[in-house]
Amino acid sequence: MRHELPKALRDDVRRLGELLGETLRRQEGQATYEMVERVRALSKKARGGSDADFATLTRILEQMPVDEALPVARAFSYFLNLANIAEQHHRIRRRRAYQRDADAPPQIGSCDETFGRLIASGVLPDRLYDAVARLRVELVFTAHPTEVTRRTLMQKFGRIADLLALGDHADLTPPERDELAESLRIEIAAAWETSEVRPRRPSPVDEARSGLAVFEQSLWDAVPRFLRTLNAALVKHTGRGLPPDHSPGLGLTSTGEALARLGGSVRVVPDPDGGTIWRARLPC
Repeated sequence: MRHELPKALRDDVRRLGELLGETLRRQEGQATYEMVERVRALSKKARGGSDADFATLTRILEQMPVDEALPVARAFSYFLNLANIAEQHHRIRRRRAYQRDADAPPQIGSCDETFGRLIASGVLPDRLYDAVARLRVELVFTAHPTEVTRRTLMQKFGRIADLLALGDHADLTPPERDELAESLRIEIAAAWETSEVRPRRPSPVDEARSGLAVFEQSLWDAVPRFLRTLNAALVKHTGRGLPPDHSPGLGLTSTGEALARLGGSVRVVPDPDGGTIWRARLPC
């Protein structure tokens, strides 16, 4: 049974696909675009059980020269990347919609729901607190020539995700929506013009920069936000929050160790006005 995608997600995927199609026609020509569409249509029918269409698809792909097959394969690869971006954004959209409902129960799998379920099953609050406070999360960063996504593409995909989020604002004016559509068109075209394959073998410095990109684009925002969520759930279910001097054991220590291996450093100091200050040094 086919699973129907939510309308908002379908709209995002369709819009990104249409913009990719425009880029294909402009950059690779109408013939390439039509071949991509033909392969897509045959694949859809073959997946639906049509043996004749599967045979036709197989024959087309077997006879396709390599120089023609490359942009076709790239088109599908890029479309999947764009669809993944739309899906990730929809998960954020769905979570925000859930959190806006003040009467909704804790979301399944969240710290709040998990802690509540553990205590309901008989785990003592003090035991839960001690177990969480002793957690140590180790960060592992791969440095390998076969890294799938280049840093430049990660940045472009990140900007596309930001534009999708902006498009959810209900108060955008028509000119702002036109500007948003044009920005998406530019970013998708720029991503298409960026090679997925590195022009040369990455150096140790390149690999270090790839690791630092994870800090710049994800961890600096995600780790503090998660710790605040974790702390709030602990206070709710055990009556105690994370001790300030123990927070590094939940990610900051391993973050500092990873930064040190990449030539940087991180310091965590108490804020005189309350809370904690992170000071990070990243190499140029």
